[in-house]
Amino acid sequence: MMRSLSKMPSSTALPTELIEEIVSYMVDVQNDSWFQIEVLTVASKRDLLSCALSCTAFFGPAMRTLWSTAELTRLLQLLPGLDWQLLPGLVVGSSCVLTDELTEVSLKRFDIYTSMVKTLVHHGDWRDYTSVCSSLALIRPRPLLSLKHVYFHTYRLTFSWSGEMMLMVSPVLKSAFFSFCSPSIMAYISIIKDEATMSDSLTISLTIPHARYANFDLACISQLQNLRFLHLFLDLSTVETGASAVSHPRHLKELRLDYDKALNTPKDVFTVLRIYRNSGVESFSLQGALQGVDIQRILNAMSSQWSRTLTTLSLNISINQWPIGKETFLDIIRPLRSLHKLQVFMGKFTLGPTGPTDWISAPPVIYITHPLIPDICNAWHNLVDLEIRTDGFENILAVASLAEHCPKLKRLSIPFDILAVPSIDDVQHRNTFPLESSHKLESITLMVKEGTDLEGTDFVSLVARGSVISRLAYLLDLTFPYLKEVSIRTTSAFRLPPNALPLAAPLATAHRPPPRPVPARAGWKNSRNVIMDVIRARQEARRLKGTQL
Repeated sequence: MMRSLSKMPSSTALPTELIEEIVSYMVDVQNDSWFQIEVLTVASKRDLLSCALSCTAFFGPAMRTLWSTAELTRLLQLLPGLDWQLLPGLVVGSSCVLTDELTEVSLKRFDIYTSMVKTLVHHGDWRDYTSVCSSLALIRPRPLLSLKHVYFHTYRLTFSWSGEMMLMVSPVLKSAFFSFCSPSIMAYISIIKDEATMSDSLTISLTIPHARYANFDLACISQLQNLRFLHLFLDLSTVETGASAVSHPRHLKELRLDYDKALNTPKDVFTVLRIYRNSGVESFSLQGALQGVDIQRILNAMSSQWSRTLTTLSLNISINQWPIGKETFLDIIRPLRSLHKLQVFMGKFTLGPTGPTDWISAPPVIYITHPLIPDICNAWHNLVDLEIRTDGFENILAVASLAEHCPKLKRLSIPFDILAVPSIDDVQHRNTFPLESSHKLESITLMVKEGTDLEGTDFVSLVARGSVISRLAYLLDLTFPYLKEVSIRTTSAFRLPPNALPLAAPLATAHRPPPRPVPARAGWKNSRNVIMDVIRARQEARRLKGTQL
């Protein structure tokens, strides 16, 4: 069929739209583990290449799809006379050189394929491309005119990447992602601020521990006036400012700040906040370890700047040096009450090292208890999605109070003591349904303790009798009558709160990372199905009785 299509006269050729539709069926993608982006599978690349070589009509559409995302190394291999030489003094590594002269004629094939590249990816290797890129820049200073996205990783932190980065500039560039920090990035930013005015996304995410540069100047980032998304994963205690004039952009909408060690001072966090004080930030994320008093100051500054614009907030914080006797956890996060437009909140809170103390008498835990929920939710009437990961709620009252204070809530994920579900007379409630409810929660995820209490014989026997699961299903349905999905996941860091535990957190001796959820086991999947069967049956009964709102 392909062979006959290539012989058709132009008047009977297939429409371009139909050819592109056919090509789209050959596209199959997978996740790139380095950069978390979708890339073509090996099989899909093979099919697209075969399609492109089948006839002239399919060559363009298939090749544009195949070369839409390209590796830096693969792109440079299109250059004539590319060769590799071992780098002196290194066990591994080589230098790229050109044995042929670059001319307009010899670059014809290179130009054809580079014009198709929209996303450039480099996963890092031990090759030095400086000589090749410098030679190419003389005749093609901006070879990727259609380039929109850059994803760059390297192991060679001591080398200059200025040559390669000059190839990553285009007038239509939208985003750049770097997994390291170096002076080359600052030089790159100084160029794209003038030549790539459409650029609106920048990520510097340090994926290897030693990929830091101690003199990185935050002020250079402020020169990107149209930036809407900024993600910095830096050792902020080494960041310096002052080499560039600080600007105050007005267009940033999403800001993420991550770091992987405790800070003696959060001054660089405040530097970033000040840089974007004139922007109407809608989404803010903070991850790392801080002292309790510094967390309060940061949240206060953030809340006062963006109280009228912030709709999404994500906090993953390890609290160091808790000010015992001065402030409670509620005091620390109290500035968040001013965020009246908040719709999505994700909070993970743990305690980090605070000095010598008795581990047994002072376990490193933070409990979100019933008094805390109304205090925060009274101010968040527009909340739609809530996820909290600490060490557990005391009881069902903390969950039930959400229905009263957050009527727009649709998705909820919380730590939950499933064995502490209060007794309910199943017979009494089997035909007793809520007559009215303003709450619209559709999805709930319960993070339950992983351990012998949940996985042993006692719990299995309870589930077999339907005791715990039935009570939980009734309570969930009574509290959230519009549920469509219930998930149960386990976390090893979950702890059951003791009776009468004060809201102030105790001291701790060692850092504990936030709880990491693990996939539900078969028993939990079965329990989830039982819960949803009960809930659906009760919802159907209400529908038939005409009492479901």
